[in-house]
Amino acid sequence: MIRNIIFVMSMLLGILAPTIPAQAESGMNPVVIAVMHSGSAVKGGSSTGARVQTIYWKSFTWGYIHVGDCSRFNGTWTLYYDDSNQNTWAQWDAKVTSSDTNDTWKMYAHYKDANKAELGMLLNQNNPGARNEFTKFMPDNRQQYRWLEYGGYFNPDHFWLINYMSLDNRC
Repeated sequence: MIRNIIFVMSMLLGILAPTIPAQAESGMNPVVIAVMHSGSAVKGGSSTGARVQTIYWKSFTWGYIHVGDCSRFNGTWTLYYDDSNQNTWAQWDAKVTSSDTNDTWKMYAHYKDANKAELGMLLNQNNPGARNEFTKFMPDNRQQYRWLEYGGYFNPDHFWLINYMSLDNRC
């Protein structure tokens, strides 16, 4: 539902504006670029007394990386913050493959301040046994897999401090 709200805001309202630059870092081949955006929507059925909701987001993008038998072709974490209820969520989108059958890519995502000091790690609500681990199973070495994660979240008090991210990767 939130993705639909964001899509509607960006497509219909046309009020997205880049504000604060952010950067990504990785142990190998960092590709920088992240820009914070915001979009607003009116909640409620009438214009009188309606509340405006603003959702902010920052995107961090990495290029190609090879770890063990695995390769990742670009990847983007997008961090979201809803100012009406201080909710946060994070989404990952990448393409991965492995030269070995039945391989698993494990990733740990760190977010950092402007001085690259660690603020915390993204948490995964879909992996209660390893809350800070995101995984993608690749059963067939002849295939490339789209890796989509929608269960990430982080401390809402950190959103405005986040300027960098780094990833620990294992395969």
